[in-house]
Amino acid sequence: MIKIANLVKRFGGTPVLDGIDLTIERGEIIVVIGPSGTGKSTLLRCLNFLERPDAGQLSLGDLEIDVTRASRRTSWRHAVARPSSSRTMRCSPTRRRWRTSPKA
Repeated sequence: MIKIANLVKRFGGTPVLDGIDLTIERGEIIVVIGPSGTGKSTLLRCLNFLERPDAGQLSLGDLEIDVTRASRRTSWRHAVARPSSSRTMRCSPTRRRWRTSPKA
């Protein structure tokens, strides 16, 4: 089970994630949807520490981490490794858009 408690991320004082609570049971599949700019990618980036959350707690089974402390982040990253995505997926928080047609 992955549990997210009170996850907070701000950019320049603007709250993007404000007290997110979420529990994902083993084998459960979830979908995060919403308009552009509502924090979907930021949530994923915070979950694998590509962005440092400002507050909150994360747990995966017995592994618990306070997101404001540096300890155990590497263990968390290995436990919650994000699978590589195909070129057509748009939800990858690290994906850049590549030109697929030759220049005219």
